[in-house]
Amino acid sequence: MLQSRRTVGGLSCGVRLKALRALSLQSAGVGVLEQAGLVTTEKVGRVRTCKLGLRRLEEEAMWIERYRQLWDARFDELDKLSRD
Repeated sequence: MLQSRRTVGGLSCGVRLKALRALSLQSAGVGVLEQAGLVTTEKVGRVRTCKLGLRRLEEEAMWIERYRQLWDARFDELDKLSRD
């Protein structure tokens, strides 16, 4: 899905759970992704296609990395205390 468009139904190709294949659930999930700017959708006739949106996850990745570093440091300190 990086460069091409996919139908909403085609998004679950690798998903084996029937519940996740339900079009209404997929549409709701795609709606959330669209509101967040992660995907764009286009409806032509009865088919709605999705494409990755312009907004990427850099900001979220930086936030996660800050907390990963924080927790790594805390666990390192905990390891030092447990060795003493």
